[in-house]
Amino acid sequence: MFKGRIDDPSVLADEEERFLALYWLPGAINDSEVEHVGHRDVPTRFKTWPLFKNHPISKWRIWDGVTIETEDPLKPEHYDLPQFELVSHATLVSRIESGWHPRDEVFLYNPELRETYEKWKREQSQMP
Repeated sequence: MFKGRIDDPSVLADEEERFLALYWLPGAINDSEVEHVGHRDVPTRFKTWPLFKNHPISKWRIWDGVTIETEDPLKPEHYDLPQFELVSHATLVSRIESGWHPRDEVFLYNPELRETYEKWKREQSQMP
């Protein structure tokens, strides 16, 4: 997080993102919550629709933009998927400032899955 304006905000497109969010940019511009400061082409990794997860009512749902699959329990490889939700400006700012990550939502609903995730990450790091 930057304390003030940076000289070239377009460099942010080169940074690895912590999370993706569905955000109503035209409304935020209209409400003077954000302003246009530059333009960059969409990075290649974002030219296809990502997978999203949706928190459970009874089971987690994974959505690819067309089909929905349910998972119970949620697979560790899906913990880091973005939430399928339209976030408000206040929520987006709060998540950026707090260091929030999409897996935090998983652990909120299922605290016992933190251990499963940590084990899965260790196993992934030991794979060739």
